Amino acid sequence: MAQRRRLALTLALLFAGTFLSATTATASDATTQIAPQTVRVQLKSAPTRLDAAGRAHVVMWTKCSPDLFLFEIDVSVVQGDNIGQVTLLRGTDELPVCDGLRHRFVVTVAPDQGTFHNGVARIGVFVGAFDAANDADLEATDEVRVRLRSGC
Repeated sequence: MAQRRRLALTLALLFAGTFLSATTATASDATTQIAPQTVRVQLKSAPTRLDAAGRAHVVMWTKCSPDLFLFEIDVSVVQGDNIGQVTLLRGTDELPVCDGLRHRFVVTVAPDQGTFHNGVARIGVFVGAFDAANDADLEATDEVRVRLRSGC
């Protein structure tokens, strides 16, 4: 079955390449599709998975231009009186790179007390990036209201 899918995809790509008159993009073109001095973050708006310990596994996507250096990600989860927050820093934690491409990233957040449970929560994220050419910090944020679910 997987071999059929690969063959179908290969044929579709060959067909598209034969009939499209657009110029061929190189790998370096793909990294320049985002404007300079741009940093973005997007949280997954579908249900967020809870593990057996009651921690939320927050999924996000980051994208930043190659002229920047991503140095911080802060994630918070609020469910009623239960609050959890994680700060990740470059040099201490592994963070996505700024190469103009979209990167999926998962952060596990435990509440300050007790556990998160199935139900609605607010999740917020802050991403900080440094622009060395202008000696400036740039930021991106996102916030979603999602359902926390065990094992989803």
